[in-house]
Amino acid sequence: MLTFDKYARVTFTPFVTGTLSNTSRMDIVWDDDQLENLEEATRQKRGTGVRKKVPENLKMPRNWSFLGDAANKKELCQFLTVQVSRYSFPADKNVVITSGKD
Repeated sequence: MLTFDKYARVTFTPFVTGTLSNTSRMDIVWDDDQLENLEEATRQKRGTGVRKKVPENLKMPRNWSFLGDAANKKELCQFLTVQVSRYSFPADKNVVITSGKD
């Protein structure tokens, strides 16, 4: 069973570390959907996905359409930010990751 925690540990963080093997710095920037944003406006017209919480132990949906709900997308990005920030990268590698609008 693939949970959000397992996805972070088995897929996302290894992707970051693999990318760092070719560089000394990686910037992870999450986009911020705003109503005036074309992508968000399109989502509003189509309708949003089903609202899901993103706790560590919850099974990940097979279909990524749950990201059609802006709150789901924001929560997943926050979750992955925390997971990456907990990881111990080698001293000669830098990972910069955004969190929120600031």
